[in-house]
Amino acid sequence: MTRNDTHIPFLDHIRGIAVLIVFLFHCLGIGYGYDSLKWNGWFYDFNADPTFLALLPLTFGWVGVAIFFVVSGFCIHLSYERSRDKSNAVFFLRRFFRIYPPYLVALLIFSCLPPWHYIPFNTLDSLVMFGSHMFLVHNFDAKLFSGICTTFWSVAIEFQLYLIYPILIWFVRKLSWTRTLLILGVVEIAMRSYDAIFYEVYGTRGSYWIIGSPLYYWFSWSIGAAAADAFLLRRELPFAKVPPSVFLILMVITANIRPLSFFAFIFAALATICIMDRLLKGEMKWTSMVPKWIADHLRFAGLVSYSIYLLHFPVLTLVPRVMEKFFHGQHFHPLVMMLACVATWIPVLAASWVFYRIFEMPSIALGKKVIRHQVAAKEARQLASGDVAPDA
Repeated sequence: MTRNDTHIPFLDHIRGIAVLIVFLFHCLGIGYGYDSLKWNGWFYDFNADPTFLALLPLTFGWVGVAIFFVVSGFCIHLSYERSRDKSNAVFFLRRFFRIYPPYLVALLIFSCLPPWHYIPFNTLDSLVMFGSHMFLVHNFDAKLFSGICTTFWSVAIEFQLYLIYPILIWFVRKLSWTRTLLILGVVEIAMRSYDAIFYEVYGTRGSYWIIGSPLYYWFSWSIGAAAADAFLLRRELPFAKVPPSVFLILMVITANIRPLSFFAFIFAALATICIMDRLLKGEMKWTSMVPKWIADHLRFAGLVSYSIYLLHFPVLTLVPRVMEKFFHGQHFHPLVMMLACVATWIPVLAASWVFYRIFEMPSIALGKKVIRHQVAAKEARQLASGDVAPDA
């Protein structure tokens, strides 16, 4: 892998793995009505359905979000550093057209159209719900957080991480990556500590102005950006020297102890970046360990992963309704319901490819067109003012 490559193929595979485990996690939740064991004191209560216990690895599906955040930080910074125009205007335009128009289409579909029609638009609460999602601020309120679609909360946080990215770059220029990551790590740990203590004292999550804030994930996202910078400058990230297995073990341990479970996300992010570091160096080639058709499938899923992420959960919610209608209210074992959800993977993949072609690709193309116009206008103003000399 060279520093001048414009595309890093294994990132599509990683996105494919991330979106697949998130999908399976939601299949588990819809099939069984819950996606994790209940707490019994500080530890999990394993007195549960034996089939659910057999599927316990799927309860770690939230790791997919950690992977997405790390990969996002990596790609955003890599794109920024390779961009000819590093102005904030160009950066925000590129990110806006990449993420918002497809999201808005998905929001309108699930808010307004059958069989979902989640928003009636006839009460103030429903208007607030839709408006908060439209402006990507629904992550700051418990009632709005997953009011329309469970997965949309992370889109809001992702967008807000883009908004504060210039602040991250300012800190790095003033303090260096090491000091910046140390500060962000302290901030994220402090916020997660507040969440853990609040839960232990009151038995519920704390204020969503804190736990729904992008700062709650800022370190976990920024280590991806730091890895991109290290990749471009051939630097070594200190924590990348740690074997990924160490962070994976810490992730599993903390995830299974209630007060520590709030920190498992950080270890998942660190494990992801350590694995990526080895892939970038060519020390690990996981695609050689799996059949080519699986690798190709994951690469394709990674290509359309954003569309899958936007579409899959509302589609999964239809499965119980369809099963009830076609089987006249017959009761199914949760495992059967979960497998019925899993069976929607191929239709979801196909729908996501169509969505990607119809909405994502044109949005990206429009963004590039707007940016070219913006850059050309900027250069024309500079030329007119005498700030730059015309090309010979």
